[in-house]
Amino acid sequence: MRGEEGSREAEKRNKWPDRQAAVDVLFPMISTFLSKRRIIEKIGSLEEAEGAEIDFQSHLSFAYLRDIDDDNNVLENKYGDALEHKKQLEDKAKSLVALTTISATMMLGLGSTASSMFGGIVQLPARVILAAVMIFSAFYMVAVAISSISVFASLNKAYLVDDPGRSTGDGIRLAIMQNGYQNILRNNYLSLSFDCLKRSLGSLFVVFLAMVVSA
Repeated sequence: MRGEEGSREAEKRNKWPDRQAAVDVLFPMISTFLSKRRIIEKIGSLEEAEGAEIDFQSHLSFAYLRDIDDDNNVLENKYGDALEHKKQLEDKAKSLVALTTISATMMLGLGSTASSMFGGIVQLPARVILAAVMIFSAFYMVAVAISSISVFASLNKAYLVDDPGRSTGDGIRLAIMQNGYQNILRNNYLSLSFDCLKRSLGSLFVVFLAMVVSA
């Protein structure tokens, strides 16, 4: 009996990655939100450590900063690079918002045509599938808009030092790490926007094919 129970538990564990992968394909925003929670915790731990020695063991991706001397300009350059990366990500997000507007216009045009096409589809399952594809396409398009706008709205936060040339080495390191984590958040949301845009346009393509076939 114990052997059977153990094999069932193992089978459940083996099936879980497949289910998780399916969820990620349909709802990629879930993994992004979970990652956001972990990154915010990292930023919070840095804010609590302000004024104290930085624990690089808890932030291994920034451990290289420990080996940079305080007296050279490398830290200042890294700090400037982090702020420049922030600007680049925000510019990409703004371009994506403009692209989303164009895609939404296309969706409205196809949607009105598809609604008139429903009457020509006799099979109920086909009508249900087509309606579901349109709903998913609209859902993904809304997700694109929200996630891309978030990059330069709710995530528009920068950690600044008053004068990089006169600030302490650890003060600049702390700002580099905080801005680095914030840029990871922005990049994750930007990647989510592109993923959802591809899914939305893919769904629209399916609707377009259905319109061509039923014409």
